[in-house]
Amino acid sequence: MEFLILSIVFVLALMFLFTHHIKPGSRGILIDNRGQPPRCIEAGLHFIPNLWIARFNVAASSWKGFGDFPAENVRYFLDPPATQIHTADSVPGVADCSVEVVVQKWQAEDATSDCSCIKRRSCNLVNQWLAEQLSLLRAEECTYGYIASRLNSEKAITELNIALAANQTFLQAHRVTIDADGIAMNREWAQQRNQINQARQQLAEREKQLKAELELERLERQKMDEAETYKLELQKRKDEAEAEREAMHQEASLLRERKRVEAAMESEKLEAEVGIIKAKAEYEAEQVRMKMRQEAAESRNRVEVAQLQAMLQGGVTSDQYTQLAKARTVFEGMSACQGAKVIAVPPGLLGLDWTPRHGMQGLDDARASGN
Repeated sequence: MEFLILSIVFVLALMFLFTHHIKPGSRGILIDNRGQPPRCIEAGLHFIPNLWIARFNVAASSWKGFGDFPAENVRYFLDPPATQIHTADSVPGVADCSVEVVVQKWQAEDATSDCSCIKRRSCNLVNQWLAEQLSLLRAEECTYGYIASRLNSEKAITELNIALAANQTFLQAHRVTIDADGIAMNREWAQQRNQINQARQQLAEREKQLKAELELERLERQKMDEAETYKLELQKRKDEAEAEREAMHQEASLLRERKRVEAAMESEKLEAEVGIIKAKAEYEAEQVRMKMRQEAAESRNRVEVAQLQAMLQGGVTSDQYTQLAKARTVFEGMSACQGAKVIAVPPGLLGLDWTPRHGMQGLDDARASGN
């Protein structure tokens, strides 16, 4: 029974001796005391029954700053100490930042052959890179937001990773964080800068006040200009309305005058047509009267010829007939005259006293026959 217990204890002791436990996120390095190359083991329990194999202490490796051998793709935060910087305009200061890094692939020989500290070397590289980046900036540009955006730019991160890879840190930077109060410029410069900022603030406030006054003055001038423009526009519209009314009045006057002239021309045309009609009617009437006079004259001539023939047949001589015609002409003229008076005169005074009675009888017969 005792032997069995001792056997179990011995087996457990051997298992404890030859079992290697690797925490998650880390690795282990096994050293072969016979001179074989070291090798890495990953996280987990590893039973290696070999008395020549031993665990390599991390304190003797280049990963001693991390306290363990990190596995690949494990993230760490490097927090280098604050470092002195100088800006592009030679203003001194202090900067402090942290870097999020990812462990890259490494071999056991890399950890056993390097006796330096990767963490310290990486912090120094980060501070050198930080000083180089800030040396390109002026002191006025060294603000938290601007520096954070500049240090996290693709170009700056690439430069840091090149430096880390060239110095075999097996780390790759992903993001840079500026620590609280991580940017501290020279105190004298800061005081002077504060005075300048105060003066600038006062100037800015004064500038705002002057701009406000100028804006008010501009608005007042604009208001006056708008009022003057409104007056001019109103006067222009009044003038245009007056000119339009005058033009309408002249147009109406011209229209009335044209209508009057057209009416006068139409009236004259009608009068001319009426005159033509009247003249035509007068002409026709005159023609009728002339025709009637002609017919009356012809009738009288026929009557006179018939009377002359009858008188000549009745014994009246041509001289007597001539005297009778004269007397009749005189009587007709007297009858046409309104102021003439008819006085009975013996026919003998007029040469109408014909002695033979039969001559008078012949005249009466000639008249009767003419009628």
